[in-house]
Parts: sequence; C-alpha cells; structure tokens
Amino acid sequence: MSIVREVFTRNLHIYLTEDGIVFTKTLPIPPGASELELAKENMLAIEEFTGETQYPLINHLPNYAVSNEARQFYSNYKPLGLCAGMVTNSFITKVLANFFLNFNKLQIPMKVFSNEEDAIKWAKSFINRSDF
Repeated sequence: MSIVREVFTRNLHIYLTEDGIVFTKTLPIPPGASELELAKENMLAIEEFTGETQYPLINHLPNYAVSNEARQFYSNYKPLGLCAGMVTNSFITKVLANFFLNFNKLQIPMKVFSNEEDAIKWAKSFINRSDF
C-alpha cells in the first residue's frame, strides 16, 4: 500500500494511500505543548488535507490518555470522512474508545479495531457506497 500524499503536524502523521483511505498516526506530544492546541491543529490539518473529498479514515490512537479538554474538542468536531476506524493495541484504550462511541451520537460509522488489516477491510466497504 503506497502513500500518495502526506503531511505532518507537530504530533500527527496524515497520509492518503493509493486505495483511497486517509490514515492518521499519532506521534509523541512535544514538550510543553497543549493537547487542546494540538487537537485543534490536527483537525485543521486533516480538514485541509482532505478538502471537499470524503475519504474513509483510519486513526491510530495514541497509547496515552488524552486530556479531557482535547477529548471534548474531538467529540464536538464535525466528522471529516465517510467512516472512521480507530486502531489501538491497548486494551484499556479500546475499552475507553468503545465506551465513548456507545455514549455519543455519531454522525458517521465509527468502529474500534485491534489491528490495521481489519480496519482497512472495514473502511474499504464504504468506498463507492451511496446507502449511508
């Protein structure tokens, strides 16, 4: 799977693959950086990266707890894709993400995965669909 285009923020790698899926991979938080400011920067970068095109998104979740401010910001942000798969290898992060998904009204399909391969298969099912 080749990267067609990519961009970096201070703590996020955003890239589009040849199969039409946008991935995000969280990088470590820079020393002294505000998580809320990073969240705002990251969402703006994703918005600018995708433009008017609705791609399936696969987000690799960080293995650290996200601040309440940043989590609140993310939960109030308008979704930017056709669907959003979240990948984590942390059991605790998976439980917390599923808890979040079950108690928030979702505007697009979202699902948590333990591996990228399952997330890709799920995300590809939304490409060229018109029934959602």
